[in-house]
Amino acid sequence: MKPYKPAAVRIPIREERNSYREPTLDEILSDSIVEAVMQADAVDPDELGVMLGQIARTLRAAVPFRRASA
Repeated sequence: MKPYKPAAVRIPIREERNSYREPTLDEILSDSIVEAVMQADAVDPDELGVMLGQIARTLRAAVPFRRASA
């Protein structure tokens, strides 16, 4: 049996005509629905921020940075 792998969800945000970008983590976490779910699940936003910062630092240290070619 294969392990469950959730599908990636991309929520485009329109910035300019015909230009889209993915929302930042701050934008996602400040969404009223996300805030309500976090509150219902007793998620502390400050603790979540610390945890996500630690994960980001670990990933940056483990994966070499590659610049996009022009």
